[in-house]
Formats: sequence, structure tokens, C-alpha cells
Amino acid sequence: MSISRGVSEISFGGIAASSPGGHSPPMGNGTSRPSGEDDDFDCVDIYKQPALNHPLLKDHEIQLFPNFSKNPIASSESYKGESTHKVYIHSKGCPSGMVPIERTKAKYGHQFSQQSPRLHFATLNTIPNTAVHGARATMNTWNPSVTSGQFSMGVIRIQSGPPAQLNIIQAGWAVHSDLYGDHKTHFTIRWTVDGFRRTGCYNARCPGFVQVHPTVRPGLPFRETSVFGAEQHIIDVQIIQDRNGNWWLVSEGNIYVGYWPKKIFTHLAQGVSEISFGGITASSPGGQSPAMGAGTLPSANYKKTGFFEDIKIAEFSFGGIAASSPGGQGSPMGAGTFPSANYKKNWFC
Repeated sequence: MSISRGVSEISFGGIAASSPGGHSPPMGNGTSRPSGEDDDFDCVDIYKQPALNHPLLKDHEIQLFPNFSKNPIASSESYKGESTHKVYIHSKGCPSGMVPIERTKAKYGHQFSQQSPRLHFATLNTIPNTAVHGARATMNTWNPSVTSGQFSMGVIRIQSGPPAQLNIIQAGWAVHSDLYGDHKTHFTIRWTVDGFRRTGCYNARCPGFVQVHPTVRPGLPFRETSVFGAEQHIIDVQIIQDRNGNWWLVSEGNIYVGYWPKKIFTHLAQGVSEISFGGITASSPGGQSPAMGAGTLPSANYKKTGFFEDIKIAEFSFGGIAASSPGGQGSPMGAGTFPSANYKKNWFC
């Protein structure tokens, strides 16, 4: 993770994913409830988690780690400014053999299709049809105000396939009161195999995403987010395919949160045709859109804008390469100021 002066680092706290092995079956019915500040989840037997209810995963053998020996697109920079400090998310996680699964009061099933006029994007895109196998970036987090029917996100998004069969995986932060029942900023993922027409969901709200980390989970709320013109809070997010073809969600370089099995996709088995980095908002039914990121046009002052930095993509050989020109013919960020050639910082709003 990296950013220059005056930046805090969001650390997901709890147990590092260096050794999540040694799982043993829990006692009783396989479910327990944690205690602590982040308690909106249940601890579930890793082998009885909802992901395995997917019809294509009935005989799936859970993989605890990706099968590459070294993360090929880990962060390569580490700037430590004079006011840098770690901000920990308070989550006690789950005991050995169990994983945290988001507890939901009601199933949020509504998804906007890729073509919905209520969606607004400000993204840097790779050139289509260039097959790659992963992406990473460091992004600052924000807490824009939203109302019912709206959301605001900062994400990495990978996709492949024709519009009616568009496979998408997305990960980053989101403020989504309809989804979470609050106005906090949450670590958020979602996926689909048809452009969100009929399939897919957020986090673990439908079978598909296999959770393996005992502490860090999709849906986890951030205690602190960036302050306009002041302290910045950043996260490192990676989506990367291993040699088995599974797509891993990784944070902070070595926290392997979980993965989307290759079997559930129709067009992502051989890699990604397009990657985007940036902001997404959904307007209310009346047409009003919430703020994206910092809620302002891109600024040279990184403390007053939403940004992505240390962007990398993984090439066919599963080695890591810096994204020397991922948006050469794609969309510029925000107001149209193209990022610098070394992609140290990329503003979107």
C-alpha cells in the first residue's frame, strides 16, 4: 500500500492470512455468534457455508490458498508520511474451522443491469480484448451521503463476455443504505454471469463466493474514512486468478479473503477482457445521483479527490506487470485529466 504525506492506512485487523489452515469442524450446528463492535455476522463451519449451495459447487473442494507461490501483483511501494498510522477495524472474527458470513435482516435482491440509466461511471479502463489474469490498486475510502435507492462505490471491476452473458467481479468500498441498513462505508464485493440481469449478488448473499479468511469478510464496515482536505484512509484491493482458474479476493498484499470458483463463470475461465478502476453511483428513482468519492471534480490535491494508485495488472504468465497504459483508449478519470504515465495516482472525483 502506498500514498504520500498525511495518509492513514486501513488495516483489516485480526488474524493475518499467513496460515488459515488447520480448520477443524465446530461443535453443535456449525453456527455461532461473535461479540464485539463488528458483530453483524455469524461464524459458520467453513464446509457448510452458503457458497457451497450453488448448484455447480455441490462437490467443490475448498481451497485455503491460491496456488501461486508469490503474489504477482502485490504493492511495490510503501510511502510513510509524517502523520501516517494504521486504523484497525474491530472484528474478533471466528475460531478455527469457521468463517464469518454476513448476517442479513432481509435479502437485498435488486440489482441494476449494466445498461441501467441510473448508473453513473467515472473509470479508467483497459483496452478491451486484452486477456489478463488479475488487477490491483490502492484506493482512498470515502463516506458520501446516500438516500434510499442510491449507492456510491469505489471499485476494481473485471469483466468478460458479450452483454447478455457478461461475467463481472467487482470489489472495493461502498455506501449503500438499502443493502446494509446503515450509512457506513463497507468492504463490498459483487458478481454476476449475465450483467446483473438475473444472476449475481453482493457479498455472500447468494451462493458463489467462498470465504476462507477467519476475520476479514465482505460487508465489513470501516470505522474511519477519508476527510476532505485532511487525513486519507486507504485500502489495497486485488482480484487475481490462480493456476486453478479460481478468482481470489486479496487485501493488504497477503490477506486471502476468499475466492470465486472458476466453475460458476462462463467467460472468465481464460482471463479478463476488460478491467476498470474508479467510481460508480446509482441515482434515486427521481434521478438524483449521490456524490462519487470526495464529491468534487478531480483535483491535483489528493486529499480533496477520490484516487487509485499503484495500479497493476497480471499478465498471461501470472507474473505481475505495472499497468503502463491500461487506459490508453478508455475513459479518463472524472473531469478528463488523464493520469500520469507511471500511474502513481489516478483521480476519479
